[in-house]
Amino acid sequence: MIINAGIRFDYFNPNAKLLADLQNPTRNHLFDSVSTASGKILNPKGRAGKMVNAKEKIQMSPRFGISFPITDQGIIHFSYGHFFQIPSFNNLYQNSEFLISPTNRLQTTMGNPDIDAQRTVMYELGLQQVLFTNISIDFTVYYRDIRNLLGMEIVRTHEGFNYARFINRDYGNVRGFIFSVEKRFEEYYSLRADYTYQIAEGNASDPLSVYYNNQTDPPVETNKKVVPLDWDQRSTLNVSLNVGDQGNWMTGLIFNYGGGFPYTESQRVNGGLRFENGGLKPTTINVDFRADKSFEFFGLRLNAFMLVYNLLDIKNEYNVNDASGRANVDLYTEEGGPIYGLNSLQEYLHNPTSFSAPRNVRIGFNLDF
Repeated sequence: MIINAGIRFDYFNPNAKLLADLQNPTRNHLFDSVSTASGKILNPKGRAGKMVNAKEKIQMSPRFGISFPITDQGIIHFSYGHFFQIPSFNNLYQNSEFLISPTNRLQTTMGNPDIDAQRTVMYELGLQQVLFTNISIDFTVYYRDIRNLLGMEIVRTHEGFNYARFINRDYGNVRGFIFSVEKRFEEYYSLRADYTYQIAEGNASDPLSVYYNNQTDPPVETNKKVVPLDWDQRSTLNVSLNVGDQGNWMTGLIFNYGGGFPYTESQRVNGGLRFENGGLKPTTINVDFRADKSFEFFGLRLNAFMLVYNLLDIKNEYNVNDASGRANVDLYTEEGGPIYGLNSLQEYLHNPTSFSAPRNVRIGFNLDF
């Protein structure tokens, strides 16, 4: 039995100040003791203009792993760990002067130096087993609980203006399994294949989702249940095949299959209702090829190679129309709706950024001294 255990210690001092009264970013002393009709004080005496230090952050991250041999050619392994990530400095220190647009529209976003680290707790259980000579399998199930993800809150100032600032509010979870088969290089070929099935759900994919939802009139209500996250790709398959004579010549193929990512469908196709990430983009397929040959050249070793990306020249659809679910189909413009701008309808629909890159062939040489 092999046991690995440890702990990681993180200390972070944001070295910044934030408002004691978030509703008074202008630090206006006129609101020192303004009372509401119920007699409650909006801004207690002395808080106008007062700044407080952001708290220092201490994170303890335990890690634990164990592998137990069940036969001379198979083991069961388990791991558990906490993982932390400090948000980017832009999320902490953006608009550090607390300048608010004096308008009824929500236009201002603000950082928050008192944000906690984003946290993931991961569990993993798996089996590794040798089936035949040079052939092995690995089956692993996993679960990840994600907390303290970045989101936003809307704050209304005493003057009646709104602004959004970053806070820890979002959450998610990822669960699934990975099954892989590997054949080591022998008898002129090697093969590796792995299949992953996973479900990634949470209440929001974008930290700015609350800000965007409050741009409309009336505002869009924040999710109260988990929905598929933007990176929720249920099935992926990767196959790598190499054939050749090591040190002389070698060819290889890499095949990738991916299930469709979710997208939010237009309200026009859902009877005016909005279901975040309720639609599914088309699946994607890609094949890459590599070939190389070695030569002796005046006592030096010359290697010629060829790389072909997207060998089958497949147009995978990455960005899709929210009404049709396809990259080059817009149900409403094709019905005769107006087109604004310099592009024609066909140019508008066949935007090259919505598709994967076309076939790309590269030929080169390496010279070893």
